[in-house]
Amino acid sequence: CEYTLARDCTGRLFDIHIENDCPSSAVIHTAWTTGVAIRVAGLGLVKVIHSATETIVYLNGQRLARPSTNRGIDGSQITVSDAVEDQVEIFLASSDVKVTFFGNYETRVSVPSSFKNRMCGLCGNYNGKADDDMMLPTGESLYVSNVNGSTSA
Repeated sequence: CEYTLARDCTGRLFDIHIENDCPSSAVIHTAWTTGVAIRVAGLGLVKVIHSATETIVYLNGQRLARPSTNRGIDGSQITVSDAVEDQVEIFLASSDVKVTFFGNYETRVSVPSSFKNRMCGLCGNYNGKADDDMMLPTGESLYVSNVNGSTSA
């Protein structure tokens, strides 16, 4: 299963997806995040993949050392840092966006106030109205019991 967690729907500077391992058993009703895919304008695709033994970061298919800073040809930049064990932080310098991946149980996205009313995805549209967040692209409301899409300026 793959879901759009957060996207800049106006300027298209970034697009953040989570990839979940969805159980096929009717007995198990819990999915867990196995990775994050971040498309960054001017830089390409950043993938964070979590396995039982390690968390690996790739940029356009090339494994990245952690910590590292990588620049695109247009001046875009990402910084990948190691906080603790399975936790990885990715900072998108051109948009001041931070994605923090905590292994298989949590992904946080922090965006500055300049993205108000520009966002879409499971984290909401950042317009301050919770009742129109958690919407599918079709406009249908989606209820997910363990997703916390909070925004802050």
